[in-house]
Amino acid sequence: MNSNFKGEERRPEEQDVGGRSNPEVSQTAGSREHGGDGKHRDTAGVGEEAKKKTHEAVEKARERGRGFVGERQRTAAEEICKYGDALHEAARKLREDKAILAEGADKAAEQLDKASHYMKEHSPDDIFRSVNGYARKHPGVVWGSMLFAGFAFSRFFKASEHPRHSDITQ
Repeated sequence: MNSNFKGEERRPEEQDVGGRSNPEVSQTAGSREHGGDGKHRDTAGVGEEAKKKTHEAVEKARERGRGFVGERQRTAAEEICKYGDALHEAARKLREDKAILAEGADKAAEQLDKASHYMKEHSPDDIFRSVNGYARKHPGVVWGSMLFAGFAFSRFFKASEHPRHSDITQ
């Protein structure tokens, strides 16, 4: 940008060879800056269109995510129901020999049935809010459960680990 004798900034294309301003170019450049030729308005329209398209894409992704989570939720509820049925069956068989163990298995099976029913009847958002609320009210139970689960998983993975070559040769 060059400045003229009044201190105004001018673009190089606004000057002719002698350093004087070119009125045709100056007028076009000024129009462009102030939306005179519609390009500024077109740019704003493109920006709004981009926002709209982005919003639509985000909504589509959310819907796909909700569908995926909903499907996984239904699958988990069905699996929990199967475990509950298996525990009910185990409790029935245990009643013949050990009634005390049968009672515990029945209670566990009932809790699994309740969890399965709850998962089938509530949205993922409802479940998240419910779990979040429980965790806020009972943080000790949640931490204890996570600690127990961590120990259980570590024992499981350690037990299922393949023996090392050095262990076999000894």
